[in-house]
Amino acid sequence: MTQTSTLLKWPARAKVEETDVARRRIWTTACGRYRVIQSHYTLGTSKAGRYADRFYALVLRTTGTGVRVWDRVSIHLKRERAIAACQRHARDAEAT
Repeated sequence: MTQTSTLLKWPARAKVEETDVARRRIWTTACGRYRVIQSHYTLGTSKAGRYADRFYALVLRTTGTGVRVWDRVSIHLKRERAIAACQRHARDAEAT
């Protein structure tokens, strides 16, 4: 039995959202099911001078009532690791 590898297509550029608290860069796959968000806090500072950026790997799920929500797959310090977590999640979801 051979397994096909699911390769998600990611855009080169991120969509940027800015609020009073944070600046977010959002990469969404071509299929729209996976998303990586970089969150950079702009309000306040930490003891080191700033908060470390976080990359959230998210998957779009539909609840039993039909509501679509973004569930967190994992949190990372690097974008490549968050993308790899989405790739792993897609591969595991395909296998089941």
